Amino acid sequence: MIEAHDSTANNKIKSSEEINRAIIQLRLRSNRIKIAGLSGQNSLAVGLQGNVELHLNGNVGKYFGALNNGAVITLNGNSGPYTGDRMANGGIIILGGSDRDAGMNLKGGILVIKGKCGGNAGNFMTGGTIIIDGDVNGDVGDHMSNGTLIVNGEINGKILEHAIGGTIYSSSSLVDRTDNLNEMRLSGKDRDLLGSYFKHYAIDALPTSFRKYVISKSSIMGWRPW
Repeated sequence: MIEAHDSTANNKIKSSEEINRAIIQLRLRSNRIKIAGLSGQNSLAVGLQGNVELHLNGNVGKYFGALNNGAVITLNGNSGPYTGDRMANGGIIILGGSDRDAGMNLKGGILVIKGKCGGNAGNFMTGGTIIIDGDVNGDVGDHMSNGTLIVNGEINGKILEHAIGGTIYSSSSLVDRTDNLNEMRLSGKDRDLLGSYFKHYAIDALPTSFRKYVISKSSIMGWRPW
């Protein structure tokens, strides 16, 4: 694995531009890269393509991993707003918490947040999977049309408001449940799916403790884009 360090002590790379430039240059030598010492920089690892594993240590700002299209990105730290915005493929694993609007406009791939998350997670999702192993401080799945949201924690807001599709698995009893939801019985396939995710991402949860919610057909029939 090739490493690049961000340290104000020795004046090595520290700005978003320098770090992103280093990632591009290091990819020419290896598909496994580690960046350490991050301190809240915005727009890191945006638009990565293809087969690359990127490991980062520290906290990052907004738009982390946005437009990802195939890379597997792991952050040992917390991320700011709009993490994984418009990701199409690949994976982003946050070993910490994330701010609001995580996974907004997600098209594909998987976003895993191993900590608390701000509100508006998964807004406008059209595909892919978001797993939140912690409480969500707000709504999830607003205007969602497809994809899967899994929340192992309390959801302190509404789910699937104004949505026309998608599935949410929740371990919590919903405080603010919208009228357009149907609760579905977990199938064997659902339990297998949740179990495989929990095992792979080391999530301490039992699939049987989750509830499955989808949009009711009547609300879809009555939906209008205005």
